Amino acid sequence: MPLTMKDIARMVGVSESTVSRAINGKPGVGKETREKILALVKKYQYQPNTLAKGLASQKTRTLGLIIPDITYPYLTRIVKGIEERANELGYHLILANTGGNRDKEISYLSLFQQNRVEGIIFVGGSLAEEEIIKLGLNKYPLVLVNKLMEELALPTLLIDHQQGAELAITHLIERGHQRIGMVVGSLDDLTNFQLLEGYKEALKQSNLPFLKNMVVEVEDSRQGGYNGFLKLIEEENLPSAIFAASDLLAVGVVEAIKMGGYLIPDEIAVVGYGDTLITEIIHPPLTTIRLPLSELGKRAIDRLVKVIEKTKIEEPFEILTSKLIRRHST
Repeated sequence: MPLTMKDIARMVGVSESTVSRAINGKPGVGKETREKILALVKKYQYQPNTLAKGLASQKTRTLGLIIPDITYPYLTRIVKGIEERANELGYHLILANTGGNRDKEISYLSLFQQNRVEGIIFVGGSLAEEEIIKLGLNKYPLVLVNKLMEELALPTLLIDHQQGAELAITHLIERGHQRIGMVVGSLDDLTNFQLLEGYKEALKQSNLPFLKNMVVEVEDSRQGGYNGFLKLIEEENLPSAIFAASDLLAVGVVEAIKMGGYLIPDEIAVVGYGDTLITEIIHPPLTTIRLPLSELGKRAIDRLVKVIEKTKIEEPFEILTSKLIRRHST
């Protein structure tokens, strides 16, 4: 069992407050007493309770991070950016993984408040604005990432997913493709809906028709991508290119194309979305849209620290854009 401040106070025969002053170099402690206390600290490698110390000063240098699912490849990059920037600024990070469960989101938010974390970053999630108000978080240092609550005007960082989809489709059109399919996860998800809007807009800008049967909604998984391609080839005219709304979907699409005996990109080109690790592992290496995920995380921390320090933020909403990474699948 580690040594506590109470133990040191008992061993020296002084109060805990005297031990605290000695450790923190504050006045009011005799030289001999201070030396005894510091000798014990060194001998037993005593580590002060930083949380308790922080609670006393109202500054714990601790931040809370709530995410829906740590297994999502894009989320790991956001978390990495958040952690790196927090460490640079001298903050500790507590990660809460909710699995997309609303009750867990509420539970973790309450827990963070009770334990005096100085601020919270909330990534995605399903909480509504009225629940944020009910928890009193509209007056708490809170930054939203990939989640929009316009009425509350909380500091928010978003990725322009419509712009990302437009990049992908425009690239395919420039490569000579006119019949372009799209394999996408649930359109109830805001990101997927925005990607579909970008797909439509790019077609419109090139005077190409939007064909509803060229968009297949599937489960956002490798198997979902595989099944999505099988649905697309049921059409009379096979698409010459496919935009997969995530790299994971793209892996399934590529596997299905190969199983069907088609050549990539000669017969069917493929563009993914996200630029996760798998894009360079699969064959052929995948052309994809690189999302500014690490930068998103770092900027989220910068905004949160501004809120904590009560520095004015001119514009609550910040939108980041993506770029095309061309490889061998187009």
